[in-house]
Amino acid sequence: MKTCLNCGELIGDNADECFKCHYNYKYRRVITPQEIREKREREERERQEESERRKKAEQVKIEQLAKNGGYEYKIEVVRDQDDSAGTIQAILTRYASDGWRLHTMFSNEIGREWVRPDTSLSSSRMLATYNQIVMVFERIIKPQQN
Repeated sequence: MKTCLNCGELIGDNADECFKCHYNYKYRRVITPQEIREKREREERERQEESERRKKAEQVKIEQLAKNGGYEYKIEVVRDQDDSAGTIQAILTRYASDGWRLHTMFSNEIGREWVRPDTSLSSSRMLATYNQIVMVFERIIKPQQN
């Protein structure tokens, strides 16, 4: 807790302004009622402008969805192993039969550090990596409107 330099009120250490006398630590003076009013009005205007921006963005999104079809996505991750090709083929076939199409496919290397405690004062460390194959599928859930 700290003491207000103007009125002596106890306020929080992180407070920028005294709640009692409105002494502002940033400006190092008491803020007038007119300044407080202007600050509140400015903040309210900014909130309204932000709300309007969000509403416009949402409207654009709705219009865009009306023009284009809506999509849904699913992700499958396969750990790289001896039979990865067969596993991937099975996943591709299953998703294709359900109306999905492969959107993206990439390999992701995962690294891990293993620590094995020894009975002595030291421990041994080992770095290990393995690959993941990540597949992103998509399908249309809402047809495109003309």
